[in-house]
Amino acid sequence: MANFFSDLYAPRGSATQVVTTGVLPNRRFKAAPGISRVPMHSTRGYFDFRNSSNPVLTTGDELRLMKMRSGDRIYELNLWVSNTGYGDWAGTLVMDFGLAEQGPKHDGPVLERSFFASDIDIVGGAPHNRTDLLVEANVLQTGYRGWLLWEIMADTIIAFQDDVNDPVTNFDLVATVDSGTPTGTQGSILVEMIFQPAGT
Repeated sequence: MANFFSDLYAPRGSATQVVTTGVLPNRRFKAAPGISRVPMHSTRGYFDFRNSSNPVLTTGDELRLMKMRSGDRIYELNLWVSNTGYGDWAGTLVMDFGLAEQGPKHDGPVLERSFFASDIDIVGGAPHNRTDLLVEANVLQTGYRGWLLWEIMADTIIAFQDDVNDPVTNFDLVATVDSGTPTGTQGSILVEMIFQPAGT
């Protein structure tokens, strides 16, 4: 029987750190404080679609949900939608969740509109109750959980400055309406990010 070790016990939490005697690879190994005592933070972006007179969002519209820093270490990105059992939503609303440059007025260009998730049926689909956007992603998968945002960008499809250094830049998590227009007057969306802040 082989024993494997996480990054709390060995320099790398990988299949290469294995022994068959029950002895750690290095008895003196101590995980860095940033790994062993991670100061986890949570931030939430909420948007209420209630509007009694006009549709709130239409195809192509962008919804800026929260700021993300290039040095943030992302562990979870979860979605809640009140599309059933609340209000009177009808019609359709399909959204992509991506990454945009922040810009001076949170108006920077979208770098990849479906970086986190694509074609999420907000109104007509199944209820979203803590839907994991890292699993829904076209670009990302759970293997990137716990990576720094800039490392994820460098390892996937977003070329931003260079691939070996943190650009120390702020970005926006942006939801873009892919298709549809919701009807009715009530409904809401909430995205939660659980992360280790940049610099900790």
